[in-house]
Amino acid sequence: MKQRVVAGLESGASHSALPIRIGVSSCLLGDEVRYDGGHKRDRFVTDVLSHHVEWVPICPEVEAGFGTPREAMRLVGDPKTPQLIKIQTQRNMTKPLSLYTTRKLKTLEQARLSGYIFKKDSPSCGIERVKLFNPHGMPTRAGVGLFARAFKERFPLVPIEDEGRLCDPVAIILSSVCFAFTAGNFWHRVLPRVNRWSCFIPSINTCCWHTVVICINRWDAWWLRRTAINPRSWPSATGRSS
Repeated sequence: MKQRVVAGLESGASHSALPIRIGVSSCLLGDEVRYDGGHKRDRFVTDVLSHHVEWVPICPEVEAGFGTPREAMRLVGDPKTPQLIKIQTQRNMTKPLSLYTTRKLKTLEQARLSGYIFKKDSPSCGIERVKLFNPHGMPTRAGVGLFARAFKERFPLVPIEDEGRLCDPVAIILSSVCFAFTAGNFWHRVLPRVNRWSCFIPSINTCCWHTVVICINRWDAWWLRRTAINPRSWPSATGRSS
């Protein structure tokens, strides 16, 4: 499937034509950027969401110059200030990744992302419950990927998910619908008071409602798999038969 991918970030894009632009870990699109030279293609991301959004693919570890394949890394130390350490050589890669992250987040300000899908469990991209090792080599699930942590701090209003939760129909419907209603209501109340931001309202509203429709379609697909019903006999979320 041909995916809509943003190759570069143009600062001169028209606000009135603002796309639903989503950041995504490159490996989820099937790019072979993993430490072992492989990928983690997610079919929901590539076969479903790609119809609705424009991707901004990012692999922090490759873009920071670590290469592919590369030595596996893990988070070590304090949950608030973890270090990114190579497992075999024990080389500390925190500083080069942090320098890259600072540069990358500055460019992402121009992208006007409507959301971000991170790779779960990654020491750079995991948004929660990433393995964090103490000095004795004992792991806990208290870590957050270094790039993901910085992204959340820089863009606290941008909704984020990982591909693991996209497989949970209840979680994705509840979180996304609540976000759509809350965000839509908030922005419609606040943005009209600031004239120079009013141009964002149509795009924000479109993004919220697209999220609801996508989630309904996702729930249909999950339920049909559970009940073994032919999906062609069901109407889609837009009211037309598939």
